[in-house]
Amino acid sequence: MKKKYVKLAGAVGLLAVAAIGGSLAASYSTTENIGAAVVDITEGSVNVEIEGTGLSTLRESNGEIVIGSDKECKLDLKNTSRGENAYSMYSKVVISSTWNNDTLDEKELEDDYVGFKIDGKLIKKVDSYDEQYKVGDWIVAKNDGIEMVLYYTKKIEPGEKSSDFLDAISYDSRINNDYIDGKLQFKIAAYSVQAQNVEKGMPAEWGVFPTLDGKGNIEKIAEE
Repeated sequence: MKKKYVKLAGAVGLLAVAAIGGSLAASYSTTENIGAAVVDITEGSVNVEIEGTGLSTLRESNGEIVIGSDKECKLDLKNTSRGENAYSMYSKVVISSTWNNDTLDEKELEDDYVGFKIDGKLIKKVDSYDEQYKVGDWIVAKNDGIEMVLYYTKKIEPGEKSSDFLDAISYDSRINNDYIDGKLQFKIAAYSVQAQNVEKGMPAEWGVFPTLDGKGNIEKIAEE
């Protein structure tokens, strides 16, 4: 049986689209342009920057991805504040992936079958903040199959980086003919708040309430 492939196309800060073509039926033939991606990466706050080798991965226009396997995509955050305006920060990342296509919208698809890995672990479904859990240095507060919301548990000092908030993108083997002619869209956004008075700053900026331990690490995030 031949392996199935998708192509990842995109550029950081740009929207690059390639339509899915060919067939993913029983023949499982390797076909050009099976798969697509739109990539939109933004920093939603001043002085926080998305970095990592995954940026090169997302820029690739000819890299084939085997359906049923993972594509390495390591990304982290950097505190770029400096000089007299330098400050420690807490950070949040929002990642979404959707099949952006009118035909697919009409089909009531069970899942987009695109997953994410942190610290080598596939992130499980989290429907609400009540189900949040910690993976590595990140709290997974939400992962409903459309949007994943992550909070870094530690302060990031000026010039320093977080641990990776993404290790790999996982393409499930159940991607099938329902996804033909679809356009897969990724969006990754990073946000920050100053660590000073974070108990007031985070509710004001993000509408959530952190619980900190004695070392200033976030133990839990509540919506109210």
